[in-house]
Amino acid sequence: MPSWRKIAALRRHVSDPRYLRAVAQGGKRHNLYGLPVGEITEPERGHALAALYGLTEGDPSQQQQEDFVAGVRMVLLKQVAARFGAGVQDETAEVLSGQLLMPDTVEHLAISLLQCPRVENWRSALDAATSEESPSDEPIVPKWLK
Repeated sequence: MPSWRKIAALRRHVSDPRYLRAVAQGGKRHNLYGLPVGEITEPERGHALAALYGLTEGDPSQQQQEDFVAGVRMVLLKQVAARFGAGVQDETAEVLSGQLLMPDTVEHLAISLLQCPRVENWRSALDAATSEESPSDEPIVPKWLK
């Protein structure tokens, strides 16, 4: 097979939304034989999210916005689990379920998570942030991706 065909096949594979969603979810990276070869890094996840949502090409579609929201929620929940444990992660997931998170709220929650010395502080910050939300169709897109 000519090398340009290999490159085209690989480009098609890594541009496929199914592949990009898998990378955006994180976890293990697998080789072409399906064997685990390492972990997906945060920069790789960020690149996959940006590619999924076409942020460099224009307005994201509704499905892309929903996928991005799910990705941001997942990252926040993983950070909560790393900081305070799986129980608090479950509590946070329950509070966030059904919430439409606005960009400012996500930024506030991320900063609050880093600044909260105790789980009680996190719960208070989460309650305050989610009680102030008002419905909107604006997607979550962090300032650094705009």
